[in-house]
Amino acid sequence: MVLVDTKVEVKYKDGGVRMKRIPRGIYTKELREETVNLVTEEGLSVPEVG
Repeated sequence: MVLVDTKVEVKYKDGGVRMKRIPRGIYTKELREETVNLVTEEGLSVPEVG
């Protein structure tokens, strides 16, 4: 299982809220290969695999 940090730093400025962007997940080569395998060989759709 790949763990992704979803913490966001919040800054308050002039009564408003500013948030930093959450970084995209970094996936291993094995996970990407398994995902492609599920779509091409098992016939699952991309949203189902996601």
